[in-house]
Amino acid sequence: MSPDLARIGRILRLGHDPGLRVEALQAELESCPGLAPEVARLAGSRLYGLPGRIRRLDRTILILGPGAVAEIAASALVARGLMQLQIGILAGTALLQHSLEIAIGAQFGACRLGVDLEREAYLAGLLHDLGICAMLGAHGQEYAAVVTRAICEQRSLSDLERRSFGTTHAEALAEAVSAWELPRPLRFGLAPGRDRCPETQPERTLAELIQSAHAILSPPEPSRACLGGGCEIPNRPTAGVPLQTEAWERRVRTRVEDLCAHFRVPEAAASVGGAGLEPATRAL
Repeated sequence: MSPDLARIGRILRLGHDPGLRVEALQAELESCPGLAPEVARLAGSRLYGLPGRIRRLDRTILILGPGAVAEIAASALVARGLMQLQIGILAGTALLQHSLEIAIGAQFGACRLGVDLEREAYLAGLLHDLGICAMLGAHGQEYAAVVTRAICEQRSLSDLERRSFGTTHAEALAEAVSAWELPRPLRFGLAPGRDRCPETQPERTLAELIQSAHAILSPPEPSRACLGGGCEIPNRPTAGVPLQTEAWERRVRTRVEDLCAHFRVPEAAASVGGAGLEPATRAL
């Protein structure tokens, strides 16, 4: 079963609603079997600095805040859905790990640059390739064959999608999130195809954070990139600050390993940089 994009959208919309009542978010989480205890378990882990201190969902929302809880719930739903998928030769666990790498990389990039978009960067990275699931739902095994071809021939998945179906997984995600009513920077980060040229600095920044995380963590060549040469945030004191450092990359990969362990990703799939992961996701 693919991740439930509609449910993820409802949860994120509630999490970003300034007039939210805690009961509304709690009711949405409890309406999905097994999600509420999973969110409480993750919130009460060392990942969020509160090991053993949170056991109830209502207290989780009060202590961490609706936005953080919506982020945890979205992560749990993505992990739950992707671990059950096999898209041609692309394992859902590889797609999950790739999504977590880009999410954490973009989030840490925002922190390093002093940009107040850490949560938006994480969510945009987490969900940025979920249009693949929408395409699989629409086209089935024909789409799985296109994914396999992109990986085996090391070709652009988007190019092959366009030729075969007249659209891409990025556009499929854009269609899904258009009704989510999220804040504009996050909406653009999830659906860049909707606006060819982002109009405001937060939108440009979020797009560049995702691009930079891709360049560093899933490079097309063995060489690594840094924030610069088309991937820098202009007109800021931190413009051009390099993200490509061993310590930064080690922090990202350690965090991804911790998340995979908490989501109970099989150990073989959770080894960051393991055989098959980079080739399988480089075409995405």
